[in-house]
Amino acid sequence: MVIITAANSPYFWGLENLVGSIHFWAPEQQIIIYNLGLNKDFIEEINTWKNTSIVHRFLPKDVPEHCKVIHYYAWKPLAIYHAIQHHQSLLWVDAGSDFRAPLTELQGHLEQDGHFFVQGQDLDMTLMSHDGCYKAMNTKKEYFQGKQHFAGNLQGYVQNGKAHTLILEPLYRYALNRNCIAPTGCNLTNHRFDQTILSILIYQSELSVVPRTNLLSAHRQELHPDPEQPSSAIVYTARCSSEEYVDQILES
Repeated sequence: MVIITAANSPYFWGLENLVGSIHFWAPEQQIIIYNLGLNKDFIEEINTWKNTSIVHRFLPKDVPEHCKVIHYYAWKPLAIYHAIQHHQSLLWVDAGSDFRAPLTELQGHLEQDGHFFVQGQDLDMTLMSHDGCYKAMNTKKEYFQGKQHFAGNLQGYVQNGKAHTLILEPLYRYALNRNCIAPTGCNLTNHRFDQTILSILIYQSELSVVPRTNLLSAHRQELHPDPEQPSSAIVYTARCSSEEYVDQILES
C-alpha cells in the first residue's frame, strides 16, 4: 500500500504535518504527493523527506479546463486514477489530515475488502448535493434521500479490484464532465463535488461496502490527548489545524 495525497503551497503546512505523522507511526511507509502548485522551496524541502516522492504531471492531455480549478476537486479523482495505474494498492488522505495510530488495521481492511471508504460527514447527502450532478449521472436525487455521503478525504483502492472497476473508473470519467462534478450554480454550500459522485457510484454499485467510519475522527476530543499514544481513530480530519507531528519528519 502506498499513501497518496496532494497539495499546493497554501497547504504545505498541513502536508508537512501529515507526512510527519506517517513518519512517526509508519516510518517505512511510501508516500506520494501530487503537486497542485507547490513552490520551488517547498519542492526542494519535500525532496529531502524519507520515502516521499512528488508527481508533477498527472492530468491527461487536453484535459477540460475545469479539472485545473482547485475548488472543483476534479483533480482528486484524476490523481487517484493516475496512481492506481502504478501501484498495487493505495490510500488517499487529504493533506490537512494526520494519522493518530499505526496503519496496520486500516491496511488490513483495504487488503481484505479491496477498498476502504468512510462516512460521517452528514446524514442526508441530498441536502448538500446539486441537482445538476444527478441529472448528468442519469439518476434521480430522491433515490438517495436519507443516505450519507461517503467521504472524499479518505478512500482506498486495490488495483483491478471491484472498487477500481465499479467506482474509480466511472469516478474518473465523471470528473472529466463539468456538468457532473461542478454543475452551474454549485458551490460548497450546496454540493460536495467529487464526494457526491463517489457516493452515488457506491450506492449504485453492487459492491458490498462496510464504511470504516470508526477509524476516522473529525473531533480532537475523541483523540488521545498525547499525540504519541495511539487513538482508536486512526485518521484525524484536522483540516490543517494540527501541528503535533511537524517535528517528526524524517530525512532520506
